[in-house]
Amino acid sequence: MRKELRVVLPLILICLLVGTILAANDTASHEITVTIPEYVNIEILNGDIDVNFADFGQTVTAGPVGVKYRCNKSGNWALTVSATDFIGEAATQSFSVSHLKWGLTSGSITNSMPLTGEDAAQVATWNTPVNQTTEIYYLINYPEEAFAGSYSTTVTYSIVAL
Repeated sequence: MRKELRVVLPLILICLLVGTILAANDTASHEITVTIPEYVNIEILNGDIDVNFADFGQTVTAGPVGVKYRCNKSGNWALTVSATDFIGEAATQSFSVSHLKWGLTSGSITNSMPLTGEDAAQVATWNTPVNQTTEIYYLINYPEEAFAGSYSTTVTYSIVAL
């Protein structure tokens, strides 16, 4: 019987050792799902601009206007700008938005301002999530064909899919 124990006992120890190793390597897992909502936002940081012309033929540089925008939707996107024609206080007088130019620095205000509803100019484009602020400068040429008075335009910024 002792000889049998010498053979059986090591086999029992091997079985216990293998069982312990297999039990130590057992794993379990679960899944975590995260949903990130789509986010598109534009904020005008300092949008009111007052321009006073002193002389005929004068050109006035104004701005910058800070435009903070954020977009995390996939695809190709653009920040665009457009404006309405300038309308006088009495709403009976106006002059064309073509007197308004825009640029991204004070030394490069050469972009024509498109009329809202007809077109829009691309200020920035991207295809990855963005959260940034862009400064836009304006240049207004004296409208010699306009009557004296205060005129205003509405500048519209949009985030659009390309």
